Amino acid sequence: IFAVTLDTNGRVIGSGATIDQNAYDYSICRLETDGSLDTSFMTVGYQYFDLGADSIGRGVIVGTNGSITTSVEFSSSMIAGRFFTDGSLDTSFNTDGAVGVTSGAGEKSSGVYIDATDRTWILGKYDDGLAAGVLLPDGTIDTSFQTDGILHVDVDDGPEMRNMVLTPSGKYFINGRASNGYGDTMLLMRIFTSGALDTA
Repeated sequence: IFAVTLDTNGRVIGSGATIDQNAYDYSICRLETDGSLDTSFMTVGYQYFDLGADSIGRGVIVGTNGSITTSVEFSSSMIAGRFFTDGSLDTSFNTDGAVGVTSGAGEKSSGVYIDATDRTWILGKYDDGLAAGVLLPDGTIDTSFQTDGILHVDVDDGPEMRNMVLTPSGKYFINGRASNGYGDTMLLMRIFTSGALDTA
């Protein structure tokens, strides 16, 4: 399990991977407050997906309506999946419950966030730095964000975005990590809702 959150009932939702025949399959589970598997979630308390190559759940968040949204690292694409509370895919989200965001620049996800307008932010990295993809509530790409729905910020040495928060002024703080050549270092940036960097 690489990411956890709680739902409104205090149940633990985990996102990560299951090893199947030497490959990682993206998986999601839900536990009761006593730690036992919640069998109201897909009848067994968990499910996993064979996407044909290594796939790992990197982030999970519960929306205001109780839906569960995850971010998935898969190949060179940032993927978001949305589930109903019973664990079934929400097909009102991009018609099949999942959407991939990529520009062909090696994007990989490492976190997920839902903002006050119910947009989904897939946080991660790409070949040359930080990356974030933004989706509208129905799962389509938000082209008002950086014109193509993807933010790229050039940062050397293998950085990645992890989490974000909305400030009272309507700007976003995003944290993550980068490397200084000797080890990991903390990273913090502030952006406008349009995706433009706040240079102030």
